[in-house]
Amino acid sequence: MQIDDQFDPTEDDPPVPDKLLDRTLKYMSSLVRVDVERKRGANSWKKINGFKLDSRNNGEPADDAEEVAGMIVMIAASHVEETGDEGSYRAKYHVTGRTGKVDRKTFAFRMTADSDEPEAIMDDLEKQEVLAVAFDRAIALIEIQNRHIDVQNARILEQAQVQSGQTAPLLATIETLVNKYHEGLNMQATALQALFDNERSLKVEETKAERDKALIDILALAAPKAFDQFGEYVKGRTQSGGSTKAKTDTTAETVEVEATETIPTDPKAPEGEPAQEMVLENPLTVFAHAFRESIHSQQWMDLSESLTKPQMKALKEATTQEEDDATAEGIMVFKECLKPTQFLRLQRILDEQQQKMIGRLLELIEQYEPEGEPAEGEEGDDDEGEPEEE
Repeated sequence: MQIDDQFDPTEDDPPVPDKLLDRTLKYMSSLVRVDVERKRGANSWKKINGFKLDSRNNGEPADDAEEVAGMIVMIAASHVEETGDEGSYRAKYHVTGRTGKVDRKTFAFRMTADSDEPEAIMDDLEKQEVLAVAFDRAIALIEIQNRHIDVQNARILEQAQVQSGQTAPLLATIETLVNKYHEGLNMQATALQALFDNERSLKVEETKAERDKALIDILALAAPKAFDQFGEYVKGRTQSGGSTKAKTDTTAETVEVEATETIPTDPKAPEGEPAQEMVLENPLTVFAHAFRESIHSQQWMDLSESLTKPQMKALKEATTQEEDDATAEGIMVFKECLKPTQFLRLQRILDEQQQKMIGRLLELIEQYEPEGEPAEGEEGDDDEGEPEEE
């Protein structure tokens, strides 16, 4: 195998989890490459190293599954020892499909300082599968009990027919008890279903809470510098009539220096924290991405009904750029293609936090744009592509 970045392994024969070995064996016949990544956020992973597999003349890998799985663990263990931080890692398998297209499969595990052996991570889907299996087994047990009770009832009824005159009152009592028992079993099944639904809802809420917290943390760091960056962009755009490339570059450098001086750094944090570097380089872009992530599915549906296709395209382009210049220009294009009456619709669709974001950006635009002068892109085509007013 060919390793991307050579390293000194902590041990030559590390312990490999059975699940990691099983997953490697599953993809081994068509495996061409493996990347080892470390988790850096809620849904973000960063590659730390990787290796390419050697192949035989018939195209099959020359390495075996134990060697591949062992190399994955050695790369992760070496990174833990180098950084001193525990964390979650995953192996990304590059697998060649039948059509020749390379698919990517992943397996996540956790490295801890207390244990030399990696711990396999169970994702939400696997947890739901475990709960579903447990629920199915409980239902199956109840069905067995019901069938057993039905058999016993049939036998009792057969005996009762022989002595119907003497056992009629007893049969009535037994029938009542059986009905109550069936009701109890149904209540138990209903309780199990409710418990399963409650646990699933809790998992969904926990995931949403973690995602919302991550967005709030990003906004808390990015918003002040993002607004400064955007304000400078709008000011320069107004003064120069749209040519703001050089000024924006200078402003970005100034904001980066100011952010470095004002944002305290944690001496225990790893050097070159990725999230903070991205915020310092492109705070407005980070802010726009966080705003896009805060829009849930129902809001997207409401927006698509209130805005035209060109306006929706402008909104998505403004929140998917990779640099602050393009992001600022996208925000201006989106604002310029809206009618004043459409802002009230947006207020009804967005929540309080999202309204504050939009409101702050509009304040900056109104602060620097001269009154009575149409902005770029507004002359002659205000009504083009707009939905009919109700």
